[in-house]
Amino acid sequence: MTPASKRENGLDVFRLLAAFGVITVHVGFFESFNSEEISSILRLSGRWAVPFFFILTGFLISRNNSSTRALSPLVKALTIFSIAFLLLIPLSVANYGFHETLARVFSSGIFLSGSYFHLWYLSSVVVGLLILLALEKQELGRLIPYVACISILMYLVMGAYNPLTESGIKVARHLSMCRLFVYRY
Repeated sequence: MTPASKRENGLDVFRLLAAFGVITVHVGFFESFNSEEISSILRLSGRWAVPFFFILTGFLISRNNSSTRALSPLVKALTIFSIAFLLLIPLSVANYGFHETLARVFSSGIFLSGSYFHLWYLSSVVVGLLILLALEKQELGRLIPYVACISILMYLVMGAYNPLTESGIKVARHLSMCRLFVYRY
């Protein structure tokens, strides 16, 4: 096994914990399942998980020094996004109806959330990897820390956790993808 392909057991433990964190964020929305206070605690306890996955992606990509290091993860993320997009169409039809699903699939914002809302994470990763690939291909890697800082500030200003509008949360979440640049330098 080469060092690059060696499993990182410590990271795997945190991935497992972060997966549970993502679950608690979503389970917490079922106020009837528990009291409102317990639901709030569950939601808050998992808020670290999604940023952790973005930062972990950046860390793992940064271990490769190639100028095209974002290409392989980009292809994987696009493949997973495409498959999930197709698999979630029936769920979207069941929840929103055929006509609204059709309108979503052919809307200009389809890349922001796919055929179902929860695909925003994958499309955010794709956006981040495209930006990283473009900056490194143009030999502008020195700008990555600035792009990351600006995107995180915009993410906070646009109110990712308390959005003013539905489109505001979509844009803010996609700006959060620049957290994956954190470990570049």
